[in-house]
Amino acid sequence: MPERNEWRLRLKNIGKRALALLHGAPKTGDEIPMQDEHPTAVRARFSRRQLFRSAAVAVGAAALLAETSTPALALMPQKAAGYQDMPKGKQMCSNCSHFEPPAACGLVAGKISAKGWCRFYAAKS
Repeated sequence: MPERNEWRLRLKNIGKRALALLHGAPKTGDEIPMQDEHPTAVRARFSRRQLFRSAAVAVGAAALLAETSTPALALMPQKAAGYQDMPKGKQMCSNCSHFEPPAACGLVAGKISAKGWCRFYAAKS
């Protein structure tokens, strides 16, 4: 009769595992071992949903990092910046922090006059 008791234990253990699967994973993180397994054996559970969710987060983070690490190289057209060849009072390109001598600007495209002005004027400090 020992064989019959062994089968009873196995069926009882399988029933416990089935109930655990129906009600979700055990909250303590412990797996219910089979009769042949070591009692402290714990197997990691990864579902396809978790795998795809993690992959989506990783791809999104990589896209975000790639977008933010690319420097903006496009300069604004003179008309959009409100550029004029004359100074506005004491404000002129030669006194601006964006001006790059002899005739360029870090923000505005095209040839820039040292005596010109635009709405992005920022005094040199």
